[in-house]
This record gives sequence, structure tokens and C-alpha cells, in this order.
Amino acid sequence: MTTTADSLGLAPRPALWLRGLFALAAVKLALHLAVGGRYGIFIDELYYLACARHLDFGYVDHPPMIAVVAAAAHAVFGDWLPGLRLPSMLAGAGTLIVGGAVARELGGGRFAQMLTALALFASPLLLNLHAFLSMNSLDVLLAGIAFWLLARIGRHVADGGAAVPTRLWLGLGAVLGLGLQTKLSILFLGAGLGVGLVATASGRRLLATRGPYLAAGLAGLLFLPHVLWQHAHGWPTLEFMHNATQLKNRPLGLGEFLFEHVVQTHPVGFTLLAAGLIHLAIHPTTRGHRLLAWIYPVAAALFLWRGGKPYYLGTFILPLLAAGAVFFESWTVQRSAPAVWRGVFVAGLVVSGLILAPITLPVLPVEQAVAYFEAQGGPGESSERKEIGPLPQHFADMFGHEELARAVATVHDTVRPTTDRPIAIYGASYAQAGAIDFFGPDLGLPPAMSGHNSYWLWGPTPDADQAEVWIVAARIEREALEELFDEVELADRVSHPYAMPWRNDYPIWVARGPKGPIDALWPELKHFE
Repeated sequence: MTTTADSLGLAPRPALWLRGLFALAAVKLALHLAVGGRYGIFIDELYYLACARHLDFGYVDHPPMIAVVAAAAHAVFGDWLPGLRLPSMLAGAGTLIVGGAVARELGGGRFAQMLTALALFASPLLLNLHAFLSMNSLDVLLAGIAFWLLARIGRHVADGGAAVPTRLWLGLGAVLGLGLQTKLSILFLGAGLGVGLVATASGRRLLATRGPYLAAGLAGLLFLPHVLWQHAHGWPTLEFMHNATQLKNRPLGLGEFLFEHVVQTHPVGFTLLAAGLIHLAIHPTTRGHRLLAWIYPVAAALFLWRGGKPYYLGTFILPLLAAGAVFFESWTVQRSAPAVWRGVFVAGLVVSGLILAPITLPVLPVEQAVAYFEAQGGPGESSERKEIGPLPQHFADMFGHEELARAVATVHDTVRPTTDRPIAIYGASYAQAGAIDFFGPDLGLPPAMSGHNSYWLWGPTPDADQAEVWIVAARIEREALEELFDEVELADRVSHPYAMPWRNDYPIWVARGPKGPIDALWPELKHFE
């Protein structure tokens, strides 16, 4: 059955068109593999690999899942970038299939399923998130699976009281628990789900059963190791989030937040999202799925209130795109001209998607990418309080890391003959420390240390207290270093034409004779942001 089915109750659903969904997912995977080695390693990938060398139940700025995935990918593929990024690429392909499955649960036939997958494919934000190793790509997939389970639960609710199988609630709890171990944005999904359960008649019926409590209990149980880790370490993520909101993230007004979100979703795709939100909220055939309409607006309100970035909302667009695709499929049938209307909409989605793709996916050689952004009047603003260069931040943060590590190695080789004791290497942030730790082994460098985020928790390197010479990669005034060391000299400066401006003309200092023990200095270096 390929036409739109009645989604009330447990009426027969359209068949899931796996052949079409897998074909589109394969195209997306092939595209990401084709460009997966273009440019360089991303700044966050350096950090995730550092976390993978310190496996734990938590980190200052994220739960543990991404570190486990990074460790597994690096164990299999080494430093090969497409291999390191393969988990995100596979998550992206899987998201398209899950999107089609959600559309099916909402009553969508082949066209609605494929339109949902195509809208997810065309999203500039998701193209970017699936282009490098990212907890965000895993977060979107896990949230999508949770939405699929909620859509299945909704079919039972719409049946007028049909018992929801316990396995669906336990599955939901397991997925939410894994999601919480991946990224804390799943908490916003939970908040929206909670509001939806209370605010809708179908939700209140569900609250009278044990299912929601089983799901919440299992999710909490799976999340407990990270909560215990947070407690043991003084709740560092709360400090990180506060500092990021106050000091790092660029504040956005409502208009700018929504504009960026529309572009990131895809302007044509956003019309599908808006239609889906309205369809879920008011259409008679979606009574069992009403609570899905609450998750996105609740999350959006919380992000606006807490100063979140627009891309955070990307986790919550899937069910609305699916609902919009189901509505559009039904609407074209009612107009008796499905081929014309569907063709126009799909063409608009594809053509504008091709135009927008170079914004977030490295499909162009870097010189052509620079020209592309120059033709648009520049790459826009950074989402953080930082000056932007010739490339947007998500591209700029792929350049300059190896150059910095090589410059540090040159300085290290120069000062090595001057001391018979260990040499300490310090990076101001996980960008510098991560680059040194990633490229350093082949350059003969010892591990780096930093006061930034989880690097601070890992503490000084074992022989740092024996070092009389420090190599410091940090944008810091000489006078500040002279308060900590007897002698300070500027050894080099590092630049890259495509890196973020704050990482250009970057100083590398040689500092000799620390004035105190490392244990006394280390608390002052803490920097959670």
C-alpha cells in the first residue's frame, strides 16, 4: 500500500519503502565519504580523541558516549579521517531511514517517507553534523529513534485505549538513556515530552499507566553512572554551561535565532516543518500523536531562555518534517494533481539544497569555498564571541592544527639540547593541546597539558613537576608568564590563512624556571568554557 493510510488507531499502515530509503541513505553516505577527507581534522575531533585516551564516565562538557565511539573508530581506522568520521556518516544515513519510518507511523506512504528523508538529507545543518565525528550526529539519530517509538506508542493511544506494549516503553527508556549518555540535549526532549503528556488528553491517559514511568526509570538508570561522575567531580558541566552562556556563546535575539534555524533546517524544508507542527497539533487524524507537537516548541523556548545556539534545535526537527510530509502527501491527493505539486516541491528542495550545501559541507576545494563565501558577502558571523575569517567557523576550525604542532616540535627540538630534564608542553585550550597530542607522537613530542575543560581534570602530565623548561602555546602576555617563570622568550608565531583569526599569529613561548610547584599552579589554570 503506497497511498496515505488512516493513522487512527491500529489501522493498517503503508509499507515501509526500505528500498527507496536505503538508496537515498546510500547516496548520502557516499557523498560524505567522498568529501570526508577534505580539509583537515576538526577542532572537536581532536578533543574527542583526547577524551578517548582518558575513557571515563563523563567529561566536563559532554557525557561519555562520544569518547567511546572515538576510541573505537580510532582503533579500527587510525588517523584516517573518513574512517574516524564514519560513525557520524552512518548515523546520518540511519537518520534518513528512521525519518521515513516515522512518516510511515504517522500514516505516510512512499512519497511521504521519501520526502521526509530528502528533507533531512537537504538540511544544511545535518549535512554539517554528519561530515565529522560529532556527538550531535549520534544525538539526532537517537532522538529520531525515540520519536519513532513515540509515534508507535501514539498509534495505540489513537485506538481508544489499546494497551501499549511494555517493550515499546522499555525501548524508549533505553534509547533516551543512551541519548543522555551521548548529549544532554535529550533532557530537552524529555522536558517537551513531559509537557506533552500533561497537556494532551492522550498524554494524560498514558500517565495513568505504568509505561511512562518504566521508560523514565530505565533512562535514569542508564544515565546514573554519568550523574554519579558529575557528583564526584563537583558538577563541572553546570559550571561549563554557565560560563559558555555568559562568556562564549554570542547572544541572539528571537529574530536572529529563528533566521539561523530556518537556514540551518533548509528554507523549503522549514515550510514542511511548520506544516507538520500545525498538522500534529490540530488535525483529527493525529490525536494519538499530539504530544509529539509539544517537544519542538518546548525545546525552542528553553534554548531561547537559556541562550542556546540555533543548531541545538536540529535534534527535534525530524518528527515535524515527517508530519509535514504526511500532510503534503494527503493534500496533493486531495487536489487531484499530486505529480505536479510534488514535483515542484521536491525540485525546490533539491535545487535550493544544492545551492546551500557548500555552506556547511566541504564539497568545494578550499580556495573555491573562500570565493563562494566572498561572493555572498562573507561567511557570516560566528556562533561564538569570536571574529570570523574568510571561512565560517565550522570550516575554519579544520585548519591550522598540524602547523601549530609542527611549530611546537621545532621549538622543542631547539630547546631539547639545553636541558637534561623533561620538557613540559602546555596548550591554552583543547585546540592546542589536542593538536599536539594528535600530531605530536610522529613529531617526537611528549603529551600536552591544558587547563581547559577535561584537560584540567586530567591534571598535569606525570613528569611536569620535574620540568625546568615549558613550551607554552597560548595567547598570553609576557608579563603574565614572567610572574610564573624566571625567564620567558617568544620562540615563534603560527598562522594559517584559513584558520579562525584568534588562532592566527599565535605565540609559542619558551618559559624557564617555574617559580613554584605545579600542584600550586594547577588550580589557577582551570578554564571551563
